[in-house]
Amino acid sequence: NSSNNVTSKKLAKPTSVKAKNNKKGTVKVTWKKVKNAKQYQVKVGSKTYKTKKTTYTVKKLKKGK
Repeated sequence: NSSNNVTSKKLAKPTSVKAKNNKKGTVKVTWKKVKNAKQYQVKVGSKTYKTKKTTYTVKKLKKGK
């Protein structure tokens, strides 16, 4: 029906995921690059952050949340 056919391919999950507490209220999450991935999603609690890099620093975290 539509001339804009979109095909999606399920990509592998990132491996070697690590989280490091940098300073109070922040954590740096790193992982290995996934082939053909254009961006990544980092989910923390109910929030989802998007990045094109293989690292993301989550800021303004609260203790026990």
